[in-house]
Amino acid sequence: MTPLQKIFSLPTLLVLSVFVSEVALGLYTPALPYIAQYFNVSNDLAQMTLSIALVGFGLGSLTHGPISDVLGRRFVLLGAFIIFILATFACASSYSIYGLIISRFFQGYGIGAAPIIALAVIREVYPPQTANRLMSLTGGVIALAPAIAPSIGGFLTQSYDWRACFYVLVWFGVMLLIPLWFYMPETLKRSEEAPLTLNGFFKDLLSDTKALALNSHFLTVVTISSLMVACIWMYIGIAPFAFQMMGVTPLEFGFYYAITVSGYILGSFVNTCWGYRFSFQTLLVFGFSVIIGFSFVLLLLDACYIQSPLLISLCVAAHSFGLAFIFPITNTLAMKVGTKGGLTASILNGMEIFISSVAVFSISVEDSSNFVYISLIRLLTCVVAFAIYKFWIANRMKTLLQKD
Repeated sequence: MTPLQKIFSLPTLLVLSVFVSEVALGLYTPALPYIAQYFNVSNDLAQMTLSIALVGFGLGSLTHGPISDVLGRRFVLLGAFIIFILATFACASSYSIYGLIISRFFQGYGIGAAPIIALAVIREVYPPQTANRLMSLTGGVIALAPAIAPSIGGFLTQSYDWRACFYVLVWFGVMLLIPLWFYMPETLKRSEEAPLTLNGFFKDLLSDTKALALNSHFLTVVTISSLMVACIWMYIGIAPFAFQMMGVTPLEFGFYYAITVSGYILGSFVNTCWGYRFSFQTLLVFGFSVIIGFSFVLLLLDACYIQSPLLISLCVAAHSFGLAFIFPITNTLAMKVGTKGGLTASILNGMEIFISSVAVFSISVEDSSNFVYISLIRLLTCVVAFAIYKFWIANRMKTLLQKD
């Protein structure tokens, strides 16, 4: 093994791929208010560039997985990154808000492959307990992306303009495509591949999708995970506008957003180092307790008209800390159900992104500075997710873990 092969190992390539995909979604968020001003459009229309990217991301999540079950993980990941690079360049070259919206859709579609391929590869290579720890460890590294992205985006927006955010993403994409092209291995065994016929592909796809759609365990776990992801994107969708009304600059917004994501990084570190000592049930209850508790605190702050960017960021950071104990487990449980890793990962991520895009679109019609509204919705969402776990998943945990 050459030194470059050691540097660009499989885990490293997977982490970098998802890292870039997360950066692509969040890098330009500090520029959202300025995009609205540049094109002379409403905040709602500017925010649609975020929600439409999530729609593209979700569609990519639903299609990349099944295709990778047929054509292989490597082929799909490389093709998706080429789409991402071209679409990102189109974003930077857009001279109308509608051109930017369309380009963001294809950008989201391209980067939708990275988390799908990562989940599928982890499922193929590692056993459940190791997969849980790897997902947690990888999640901590991946969490650096949204922590760093708004800071970089804020600096680029303040120093140059919003287009600079997309030009930097083009550079990121090209720099990652090169090692992926030369060092990304194929982990899908030939015996696992479906026949390369159109009829056989769609027949197997419909059959496997139906099996997952009728699996109550899978749907319940995915619903919990999707509700939690929606909470994240509701905050991301409204925070740039709300913080701007508090007098926060794009660069300062990146700092505050880094605080919120640091909670997930810390939670992932704690979960990776000590989480194996506790049962999945204990970790889930702990995570939900932290999330619901600090969601209530955030609601109280908003209800009392305490508009402090720092306090809001700290509460959301605590919320993110709790999420770090939930996501690795829900991903592990969901991936245990399906027989095909690509399709299972696609439906899992597709559901998460679809619900998130609906959530972001729904809040775009509200007053973007109304944190009380968003805090109440987030709290209710967390309570519903915990209730689903408590009354459906808790007593069936052993069955889910033992399922082949």
